Amino acid sequence: MKTKKALTVISVITLAVFIASCSAKLTTRNLDQVPKADGELTVAKKCPTMKKGIGWGTFTVFFIPVAKIKVEGQPDEELMRVVNETVQHVGYKTEVIDGNPPVSDNPAISVEVKKFKFYNYTWFFPLVFNWGTIKMDVKVTSPDGNVLWQKEYIGKGSGWYDFDPTVNKALIKVLNQLAADMASEQFQSAVFGSQGGAGLESNFPGVACAAY
Repeated sequence: MKTKKALTVISVITLAVFIASCSAKLTTRNLDQVPKADGELTVAKKCPTMKKGIGWGTFTVFFIPVAKIKVEGQPDEELMRVVNETVQHVGYKTEVIDGNPPVSDNPAISVEVKKFKFYNYTWFFPLVFNWGTIKMDVKVTSPDGNVLWQKEYIGKGSGWYDFDPTVNKALIKVLNQLAADMASEQFQSAVFGSQGGAGLESNFPGVACAAY
């Protein structure tokens, strides 16, 4: 009876621990320093493919999903907020407007989330391990709708207990890759150069961009 009661208490504590930590506030803390760039870019206000639920906290050895992991705030806007902060971190002036991609007199940045999933494993409580992957496609279009730059970015993170550090570890990996690209001569030539960087090798039909 005592053993059963102890297991019940442990189960309740386990549930309370990971339910309380099943959220993440997206941040741009710890972005790497990059060479500063100059120019004006428009950033989409929302990412329609970014959902509020980004994974599951699980329970028992059978990995049963019991608590949804969520992004604090409006996830479609929160993701673009950190993208916008990253663009500004590189040195660009930005204007945030609606649209996917937004219609603007400047090159416009939009994002498609292909994967934003995180999970944990609580069977070994008090050790609670979590992990996940972010995969998103970043596109820059010209005022007339031509794609000037397009690239897929991937970041993975893992950690213990709270999902917030793990999610942001993966996110910062993605944003650091994006920042490094945006600071590069290839990006600037493709986006701001003559005819969208014509003459650069492209990995997309009709797209001038840096090699992957």
